[in-house]
Amino acid sequence: MVLEPTGTLNTLSQRLADFETLTDALDYAATGSTGYNFYDARGVLRQVLTYKQLRQDALSTARRLLGLGLKRGETIAIIADTSPEFIILFFACRYAGLVPFAMPIPVNLGSHDIYVRQLGGMLNISNASMAVANKDFISFLEEASRDVDGVRWTGTPGQLAQLPESDLPMQKIRRDEIAYLQFTSGSTRAPQGVIITELAVMSNLQGIVRDGLAIYPSDRCASWLP
Repeated sequence: MVLEPTGTLNTLSQRLADFETLTDALDYAATGSTGYNFYDARGVLRQVLTYKQLRQDALSTARRLLGLGLKRGETIAIIADTSPEFIILFFACRYAGLVPFAMPIPVNLGSHDIYVRQLGGMLNISNASMAVANKDFISFLEEASRDVDGVRWTGTPGQLAQLPESDLPMQKIRRDEIAYLQFTSGSTRAPQGVIITELAVMSNLQGIVRDGLAIYPSDRCASWLP
């Protein structure tokens, strides 16, 4: 089966980050025809995730998160590999009123202990209640979370998908709420978590796409996670 990328031109009118929250933005984008395309290092299209599918999967995952008994405002750690699962989990947290934060993948060979200590430190600082990683990195995360008080569930997106969905209602996300935690690089000192509100991230996005880059409807964005 040959994958077809999502198109560049949308069926929606362009809106340059004039939303209250990230979930409001996704709710709008999901009514259009665009989305994410994931390529490997050779430029081969490997996965496609439309905004419509992202919203559907994020809401389903949000109900599973609520089924774990997580309370509004609790923090969720996600090892950030470049994959649909990371984006789905991030938005699932926001729909559920939870605060996600990204943790790095290992970048140096032979530094197992250093990497595990880094993850453990981030879990401690953030008071994480839950930690998720794909099968390539879950062993590191399980090791790091063993001695961290408060982490009640650790697993992969596949394991999370096997959990039942809660029927608890999801409350409206407010612009003054925390959207996510952004950790510093840790290149000169231990990584520190910075609080990013929905208002702050939307203001930053407006500055980028409206005032900085002056995005047009025919533009396409390329990005990666280091």
